[in-house]
Amino acid sequence: FKMKSSAVILALAAIGNAAILARDAATVLSDIESINSDTQSLTTAVNAFSGINDAAGLIAAESGLSDAINKGTTDAKATTSVSDSEAQSILDAVKNLIPNIVAALNAVVSKDEAFTSAGIQSVVAGDLASVCLPASKRTAVLEGRY
Repeated sequence: FKMKSSAVILALAAIGNAAILARDAATVLSDIESINSDTQSLTTAVNAFSGINDAAGLIAAESGLSDAINKGTTDAKATTSVSDSEAQSILDAVKNLIPNIVAALNAVVSKDEAFTSAGIQSVVAGDLASVCLPASKRTAVLEGRY
């Protein structure tokens, strides 16, 4: 089952790397839910950011999302064959991530001035880059799976 939609492929990149043990579709779906929840937590932390005193919460939210993505990627790589209906469920769950990913990115862009004023713009940019850069590798793994 191959998915060709660019938006879905990009969203698939949000599903991260980990240890190779056999996983099932339910594990991958659980990971996607964790990624979704952590993406929403990041958006909340970004929206609440008003200065350096909020930096620890923001960095913790970014770290939590990164960990969830890495776990999801590892589990996706280790997933055994799934049925067409399981694959469709996974793709649907990934599609549902898109609005929350867009909201998180929009929140980050809207807080650029606040991040700069607090002197953490480079930290935020670096953390987000570390989440996004391995996307092509994640996408390649997932395209072959689902």
